[in-house]
This record gives sequence, C-alpha cells and structure tokens, in this order.
Amino acid sequence: MPLDTSTRITRRLAVAVLLAVVVFTACSRQSVFVEDRAELLSATEKRRITAACRKLLEDLNIHIVTVVLDASPADIDTAAVAEFADLRIGDKTGGARGVL
Repeated sequence: MPLDTSTRITRRLAVAVLLAVVVFTACSRQSVFVEDRAELLSATEKRRITAACRKLLEDLNIHIVTVVLDASPADIDTAAVAEFADLRIGDKTGGARGVL
C-alpha cells in the first residue's frame, strides 16, 4: 500500500533531523577533552584537564581525552575500544597519537 504525501514528507523530515543531529554530535565531540558522565568533576577540574589536554595537543601533538564513566562496564577493554572510536581519539594527530 503506497504512503500518502504527508507520511512521506514526515518520514523525510524525520530522517533529515536525525542526520542533522548525528552530524552535529560528531562535529561537536571533536573538540571534547573531558567527558564526565558520572558528574564527579567540578567545573574547575574540567577546565584544568581541558587546558592540559589542549596544551599537549598543541605542543606535542598528543590527543588525550579523559572519560569518567557513570558505571563500570562488564569488559573495560571492549568499552575502551568503543570509546576510542566513538570519540575519534587520535584523529587530530592523523591517528598517530591518542590516549583515553
């Protein structure tokens, strides 16, 4: 059964919005040096970590991202590999130097 015009427009709009969110998230995460999902760090601590990470990136071409998880994963190695890829750690150094 063919979809009516309004349903097709709604679906296309939903896909466009979803795509925009994905692109925005990917672009905005590229400059993140601290992700505190457990909300353990103060604003001052986040600023200090960010400043140190930014300095290492600028001076030594080392891309460091600090992640504070809100729960302990079942397999920390698998979780780390996923975070490394998701946060695109090392992309700023051509994939050569990245630390999580």
